[in-house]
Amino acid sequence: MKLKLIVIAIIAGSANLANAQHVFPGLEPPAPAYPGQTRAPIADQSAPVEITVLKDGLYLPWGIAPLPSGNILMTEMTGRLSVVTPDGSSMKIVSGLPPIRGYWYMGLMDVLLDPEFDKNRMVYFSYFGPPQGEAGNGIHGPTKEWGDAYKATTALHDEWKEKDDAYKKSHPFDRRFIGRGRLSDDETKIENFENIFEVGGRRMTFGADGKLWITTWGSDSDPQNPKTLGSKMLRINKDGSIPADNPFFGNDDVPDAIYAMGFRDPSGTDLNPESGVVWTIEHGPQGGDEINIMKAGANYGWPIITYGREYGDEGKVIGEGLSAKAGYEQPIYFWNPNIAPSSMMFYTGDLFPKWKGNLFATSLKGRQLTRLVIGGNNVIGEERLIEHFGQRLRTVKQGYDGALYIVTDSAENGQLIKLTPRQ
Repeated sequence: MKLKLIVIAIIAGSANLANAQHVFPGLEPPAPAYPGQTRAPIADQSAPVEITVLKDGLYLPWGIAPLPSGNILMTEMTGRLSVVTPDGSSMKIVSGLPPIRGYWYMGLMDVLLDPEFDKNRMVYFSYFGPPQGEAGNGIHGPTKEWGDAYKATTALHDEWKEKDDAYKKSHPFDRRFIGRGRLSDDETKIENFENIFEVGGRRMTFGADGKLWITTWGSDSDPQNPKTLGSKMLRINKDGSIPADNPFFGNDDVPDAIYAMGFRDPSGTDLNPESGVVWTIEHGPQGGDEINIMKAGANYGWPIITYGREYGDEGKVIGEGLSAKAGYEQPIYFWNPNIAPSSMMFYTGDLFPKWKGNLFATSLKGRQLTRLVIGGNNVIGEERLIEHFGQRLRTVKQGYDGALYIVTDSAENGQLIKLTPRQ
């Protein structure tokens, strides 16, 4: 069923953005390192937009890859890959993926087209699979049976987490991969699928250098551990090999694939089309969501430096309570209060001419789309769009038609949404 509603892009309450209260009553947040690093001025009001719900009833949709045909390639945590027509009138399952192990907020996640897709039709995926020889927990959702299997697998994972390290090593719960395959000409199957790199990938983008950049899941011990791939930015070739010009290539103490480290939860990444440099957005602690610009070999500081505090009403200080320290990169922007960012993209289309060059971020906590006006390497304006839409927003991508496509994060009624100018 296709639903429509009209909204004005500027939201009531956005005008108070620069004066928003911080998240720790009675506790002043750290001062920014320089003017404009947080709470940018309210951006000029955008044009009104029309929001079309193309598909609903989805189960934890996660990734979007608009296709040159105008169709939308979409992943769900279940392991379902589908193609949706731009008007939402048809949704067809795409076959050819390996078994998926879906649990918690993991499963089939990001999907990305090769920069030369028009020539090779290659598509890249980040996903969690079962251990060798085990079956996945369903690839045909969303159904009640798959939902039950998902919940049961999540419960098993919680039990597994309580086991000791020796048990975990001998009984792995999942395997985590970056894989790729060719989307058939009729868009019905992924052909010749292969795993190219074993890692818990979160978000992917291609750099101006043609390399595949990957943000990774991690644990509390990973961000400052140079020997692990967790909580890092990786840079690899399309076939999974490692570029010889990576900053730690040949260093026996650091995996060759690492480009930068010190992230808490790098939930989005994209190539800045103006500078040709990869940016990331990070889901931080309370009052510590941030945007960073990637530098070779750089350390972005978590948890040694941060502008946030521990989650919880008490606002407990993290580490030594430092927001800056020599040897650690500053974010170009941070949010206090949080928006809980979940993806980011730079807009390059012509459908919304006022938005060209702007950065967009989806939000889980705020259930909003945030538009940031960029000047060089600075955020110079901010506008909140479709705030309080009612669902957490997982991913935003620009289509070939210049429209914005968004999936909402829900196991009850996930949606694929399209944003176009209001006529």
